[in-house]
Amino acid sequence: MTFRNILLGCLGTFLFLSCQDGLYYTAYQPIPQSLWDSRDTLVYTLPVADHDMDVLLSVGVRSTDAYQYENLVVAVEQQCDQHRVASCRLPIAINDDGRYTYGHSTPLADDYSGVAVIHLKKGKAYTLRLSHRMKLNPLTGISEVGVFVEQSHSEGFPTMMR
Repeated sequence: MTFRNILLGCLGTFLFLSCQDGLYYTAYQPIPQSLWDSRDTLVYTLPVADHDMDVLLSVGVRSTDAYQYENLVVAVEQQCDQHRVASCRLPIAINDDGRYTYGHSTPLADDYSGVAVIHLKKGKAYTLRLSHRMKLNPLTGISEVGVFVEQSHSEGFPTMMR
């Protein structure tokens, strides 16, 4: 595991834990049989914004010990009216230490990506489309994938999704 991946994971976790009051949207989706194919796109529909705003996006992954790799790369595409607005790739460092049950029989690890800044326009409906960009296909051991969208309280954040 590289220092950069550890740092990005820590930053994402820190931002997630420290900014709960600004949480705009969060959702996890289960991966059937814990087999995630790169063609299996997960779609998240964001609430319509009541004003223009920048938000912070991070991706969370719950994995079992069947996932044997140190990282995961997730492609994120932001769409409005079924047209791509922006996209990026978010790496996630997988931490094998400390798995939790979350009501499942199999312990799961919770890991988070770094943060991307996306812009939402007032009155527009946006979706986020996620897929993995790993060479191995399908990925085994990924049980759930989620998104965390938080309101940004800083002005002038550069948009990192292109």
